[in-house]
Amino acid sequence: TIHYLGSHRYQIAYTGPGGSVADAKTIPNPAEAAATAISCIAKLKAPQEDPSLLEKYPDITGGDATIKTTYTVGLVYADSSKDYAAGKIPTDVSIEVDMRSNNTDNILIMDRQMQECFQDGVDTVNARYTGGVQLAKEQRWYGDRPAYVLTAEQMSTSPMLAAISYAHQKVNGQQLKLTDPSSASSVNSNVPAAIGIPTVNINYGKTAANGQGHSFN
Repeated sequence: TIHYLGSHRYQIAYTGPGGSVADAKTIPNPAEAAATAISCIAKLKAPQEDPSLLEKYPDITGGDATIKTTYTVGLVYADSSKDYAAGKIPTDVSIEVDMRSNNTDNILIMDRQMQECFQDGVDTVNARYTGGVQLAKEQRWYGDRPAYVLTAEQMSTSPMLAAISYAHQKVNGQQLKLTDPSSASSVNSNVPAAIGIPTVNINYGKTAANGQGHSFN
C-alpha cells in the first residue's frame, strides 16, 4: 500500500444521572440526545454532494469536491456494564462514527458538520429540562489518520518505490504492481507518510483476529 486513505473514527458519549421511568420528566435521557444527533447526521451532505461546503468553514481551505468522502454512524449502544431495564433512563449512550476521504480537509469539513449535530443533540435535550440536571457530551478518539496520496510524478521518481519494485522482480520474476489511489487504505502508516517520511505498508494477508480491525481493541 502506497496511498493512504484519511479517516476519523471516534465515539461520542452522552452521559447523565439516569434514573427510573418515573423521573422521565425531570431527568434528561442520553438516548434522546443520541437520536437527535443521528437524525441530524442523516441529513448531512459530503463535499462531492454539496460543493458549497468548501466555503462554509473558512479555516479549512484545502477541500476538493472532486474527491469522494464517505461517512456513517456505525454503532449506538448503552454501557453494558450498567444495570438497564425497559423502565430505566440510561446513564451513558454512545455513538461511533467513521468518515473517510483521500483528502484530509474533506474529512475535516465532514467532521465539523458532525460535531454540530452532536452538539445539537445535547443542547436540544438539555433545553427541555430546567431542573438543573443536564447531560454531558464527551468525545473519545480511536482513529485520526491524515490522508496521503502520491502523485503520478512521485510514483515514477521515488527511489524507494523503484527499489521495492526491483527487489520484487528479483524474487518473483515480475514487476511489483503499485496500487492506484482508488485502493488507498487507512492504516497506521498514514501518519509518517503525511509528514513526509517515505512509507510503504506491506500486508502479508494477516487479518485481525475475529475482525474488529477498527475497534477500540
